[in-house]
Amino acid sequence: MRFVSERYPFLHVHDLGVRFVDGEAEVTGNRGIARLKALDPSYGVRPAGDQADHEPEGAGDPPVPPAASAAKAAWVDWAVEALGVSKSEAEAMTKAELAELASGE
Repeated sequence: MRFVSERYPFLHVHDLGVRFVDGEAEVTGNRGIARLKALDPSYGVRPAGDQADHEPEGAGDPPVPPAASAAKAAWVDWAVEALGVSKSEAEAMTKAELAELASGE
């Protein structure tokens, strides 16, 4: 089943071995499909072809920072989208530095 990730186009879900490329990933196996369908909506992951009939709950809210265990790429995408940091600047930072931005320290 094909999934799309609108908010984090290069999201990597380590425990499922799923890596989105340009916002898309092909997932096989019922466990992986079920787990991706159950992800928090703030990640913007949905089965391809599913179109929301209304604006998702929380739309317009600032993006939620990724989990501490998320890949650095997810943190880079978050910093670019949520904070307006340039992609090159975010990529030059360590994951710990990006997490500090989220905490406001």
